Amino acid sequence: MIAAMGAVNRLFGCVMAAGMLALAGVARAENMSFPQHTPNLSLPTIVAAPANASFTATVNSASGAVTVTSGAVVLGASTATTPTVRVACAGPPGNCKNTNYTIVIVGTGSVGGRPASISAMEISGFSGTGVSFVSTSGSGSTLTVNVRGTENSWSLSFKLGASILFSSGTSTGNTTINYTITAS
Repeated sequence: MIAAMGAVNRLFGCVMAAGMLALAGVARAENMSFPQHTPNLSLPTIVAAPANASFTATVNSASGAVTVTSGAVVLGASTATTPTVRVACAGPPGNCKNTNYTIVIVGTGSVGGRPASISAMEISGFSGTGVSFVSTSGSGSTLTVNVRGTENSWSLSFKLGASILFSSGTSTGNTTINYTITAS
């Protein structure tokens, strides 16, 4: 009898565990959007740069100020147009509230055949309604921004800056770094 009770308890435990796993897999029905998103970072024109040397430029996300941190290059201006990232969440009541979200930003770019890579990214000016900032992490051309919804629907925005390493080459001209942004 005791052995039979143990088997029943184990069976009940397995059924409860399976039910909890099924509930954990229920999909959220919120609608993530990227309203009025500015998708790229436009750097000043490269006027002159040695063909056989690389250089690094850093764009401050708050001010757009461009600083050449290594190498020799002449830029047409000292500021850049920094992208503004906007994300919104809307859904049935409760779907966006008390939920953690991850925003992943991946950047790539080139300047007229002159290869470039992002060595670091940063954000500034985070503002939001119904959402709180949690943290950022990442390296190179990938940045992860973690937020938590505090209301049934929310929206946020922030500015994006980067450090860009330009490989050696003979190209001059405009530089645009494009981004892919996902949220989940």
